[in-house]
Amino acid sequence: MVLKKVLGLVSHSGGHIFKSTALKTLLFNIVLFAFVSSASAQLASQSENKLIRLLQTTEWIVGISGTVIDDDAKQFKNVFDVKNTWDFLYFPSKTNLEGYIGEGFSVEGSFTYSRLKSGKLTGDNNAKRLSSAALIAFDLNGKYDLNQLFGDTKIFDPYAVAGFGYTYRAVIERKSSVTANIGFGCNIWIYKGFGANVQSHAKFALNNAFGKNYLQHSLGVVYRFNFLNSDRKTRGAKSEGRKRRAPKPL
Repeated sequence: MVLKKVLGLVSHSGGHIFKSTALKTLLFNIVLFAFVSSASAQLASQSENKLIRLLQTTEWIVGISGTVIDDDAKQFKNVFDVKNTWDFLYFPSKTNLEGYIGEGFSVEGSFTYSRLKSGKLTGDNNAKRLSSAALIAFDLNGKYDLNQLFGDTKIFDPYAVAGFGYTYRAVIERKSSVTANIGFGCNIWIYKGFGANVQSHAKFALNNAFGKNYLQHSLGVVYRFNFLNSDRKTRGAKSEGRKRRAPKPL
């Protein structure tokens, strides 16, 4: 009889202890979840604010250009054979957006549309293209401002460019090619952030694509800006040196 009472008391006390422990565990988990959620939200907010600030203070260049495609697959031969190898349109066919990173380096993404005209030379055997075809290219390039080496010229920003791209030719077979790009260009700043851009670069196919290597030249208009109109280091200045004021948007 006594044993039954003792077991009943232990069982009754254990139930209370179990319920109390479960409640404490639940409360702890709720507090922990709230803390983690709050901390995550604060970190996300800080990261978002830093990203927004970075986008606002970055110097951007947007451009639109006319292009010339030299697609005879002969690399650097007959590069000025306008009649037989150059393809171009009579309206702007390239757009690009560039963001300045620092120390003379920037990253540029571009899109190009052109037409490869029938009758132009293509391939090493000087065969003429039988029909016209569209050419579409996406490129992601890095740029290095050569003013870092020569000193800031204020007006002229010569640069080297290198990167990778994807080219699609609307031909019968092997339409797509992945390319390695390399070349040079120059921005000439004229008035309140507006300038002219000239660029020429070679594209070397990394796969067995139709037409393989080709040259792309462009001439167009660029506009330089940032969203906060804040001071930042010039592309051409040395890392410890001069600053320029970002152009005021019109």
